[in-house]
Order: sequence, then C-alpha cells, then structure tokens
Amino acid sequence: RVTTALIGAGGRGQQIIVGGDQVLAVCDVDAKHREEAKKQIDEKAGTTDCDAYNDFREVLARNDIDGVIIGAPDHWHVAIAMAAVKAGKAVYVEKPLSISIREGRALVEAAKRYKEKATN
Repeated sequence: RVTTALIGAGGRGQQIIVGGDQVLAVCDVDAKHREEAKKQIDEKAGTTDCDAYNDFREVLARNDIDGVIIGAPDHWHVAIAMAAVKAGKAVYVEKPLSISIREGRALVEAAKRYKEKATN
C-alpha cells in the first residue's frame, strides 16, 4: 500500500485527503487545522495511528511515507515540493504549482534529477 502524509491541513487539504488510503501523518502550522485533519483521518481509518506535525520537514524525514499531498498556501507549494522530491517522496500538488515560470521549471528539473538518483 502507498503511504501518504498531508502537508497543509486547511479546508482544501482536508477535502483532498478524505479519500486517502493509508495516511500516516498530517502537518499544519495551525493547530486547529492539524487536529481536525488528524481526527478525520483517524476516524476513517478506525485507528489513532496518524501522527500530527507542526513542521513539514519532520514528515519528510520519515522513511515510511511514500508520498505527500501538499495543501499548503500557494506560495509554499514549490518550497515544500522541492524538499519532498529531494527526500524521495512522490508529490501531489494542486494548481497553482508555482507562482512563477522560473519556480516551476526549477521544481521540474529537481524532480528529474532526484528521480534519476533514486532509480540508479
């Protein structure tokens, strides 16, 4: 099974994760959003196994998470996605991916570079 984590647990992040299969972690700087998302994830799974984090880097450091769903504010998309691909995670980000063409291209290049390292 693919394991995931939600980074950015506001309204849209919680909508995206509702259908998640095996969500191991949720992360948001807003404690209210973080705890509400954790509650929803735990209820769906029938466990209390979902861990809650304030800092997305702690989520990315986990070896048991295959991919992340980024529901953070738009200006954080590239920074978090860049860190995620460097950590070897699959990434799901809704639009806008970036706030500039340059940022978007940098992320695409990083994804290619780190995918090649992971497959070699």
